[in-house]
Amino acid sequence: MKFTSNIVPLIKEQLQNDKVDLKIFSPYLTGSAALEIAQLGKSAKVYTVVNVQVLASGASSYSAIKALLKKKIPVYYLPNLHAKMVVAKDRFVTLGSQNFTERGASANFETNVRVRGVSKGVEALVAKMERKATLLTSGFLESVNNAAKALAGKYDALRKQAEELDRDLIAAEKSRASAQRGERAIDAEVRSELAKRPQSNPRKCSIVSRFDEKYARLQHSLKGEELLTWPIGKKTHDLKPQHRYLCISGAGKLGWVRVNKTVYSFIENRIGVDKGQIKGQAQWGVAIDASDKACKARKGDYNLRVAVIDREDKELCHVFMRYNTEDLDVYPAVMLRNSGKPKAPADERRKAVEWIDANTESFARDIKRLITTPFKFEENLTGERADKFFGAEGTSHTLCLVKLRSNVALRVLEPEEVPAG
Repeated sequence: MKFTSNIVPLIKEQLQNDKVDLKIFSPYLTGSAALEIAQLGKSAKVYTVVNVQVLASGASSYSAIKALLKKKIPVYYLPNLHAKMVVAKDRFVTLGSQNFTERGASANFETNVRVRGVSKGVEALVAKMERKATLLTSGFLESVNNAAKALAGKYDALRKQAEELDRDLIAAEKSRASAQRGERAIDAEVRSELAKRPQSNPRKCSIVSRFDEKYARLQHSLKGEELLTWPIGKKTHDLKPQHRYLCISGAGKLGWVRVNKTVYSFIENRIGVDKGQIKGQAQWGVAIDASDKACKARKGDYNLRVAVIDREDKELCHVFMRYNTEDLDVYPAVMLRNSGKPKAPADERRKAVEWIDANTESFARDIKRLITTPFKFEENLTGERADKFFGAEGTSHTLCLVKLRSNVALRVLEPEEVPAG
């Protein structure tokens, strides 16, 4: 037995000095491969599929089949043929995926084997297929070809449209995979930096739910014991009830969680900051967004987007950032076209971009201070439910408090990070 990706050279080599009767089975025929093989046999019969769809789509070519008939090689059309096989009487049989087409010999990934001898089982199978076959006449071939010509243009247009769609889908999938790799890299970077910071002992919590009569909705929360008091080393940190603290999920996502003594609930991934918080630009406000949708508004390895707003609450520009709890990388400010928000005049927007790019370090310090400083909303119950950030109802999580340079943050530990016992 011999294995090969292109069976044509192997068959030709075998038949050069050993002319025998051949039966060639190939659903599709293009090019000259079938004719070249048939002419090497003592006699040859070719079995294929001949119908309007096959010729109109280009799967088989009229010229390849016509060339066989001109050389007086009998061609049989066999509906539903799927086998790709050459039977050389008493010598060998080939089996595989390869049609005798130009693509089969060059572009496609094919697998084929040649087996010496022809078993009775193969002979029985061939006889069964031959009984279903019909001798192809030139007249029938012409009729099929004429009908196929009327549809060939439509098939070609549809094929090009499908190929274009395939290219777009493949490009989108590659882009998605690339973005996911970028996200995983950011998440790993965040977790790596967190592990270097001083931390409290971990505490176990779990997601619970209850129906909130006041707001007439199901409320999911993360419940545990003494969730406001966390010792780190010799110092105890007391969190302020109903305030929001930066929290990093086990997957490395950022959010601001509402804390209470035994319950954490409603994680915000967006913060609106009043004017006066950006040094050097007292009239500016900013909207900080850590949601996936916001960060994916522009390709790159970001986990924060900052929208800069003027005194009239009109958008000036956006700044994409990457925060890993140690460093805050700031990328050049951009003016997004389709953010859906009212925009300031173009000259003011350009000046804002220029100012941020010229004062990046100062701007970054202000944003870092804003995302790490605890705050309290006028409306406490805003943001995602706890189960959307931490995990589904009934799942358990292990939290600790992490000391940042000037503030603290809550951290969800991955299972492998939880100390044994």
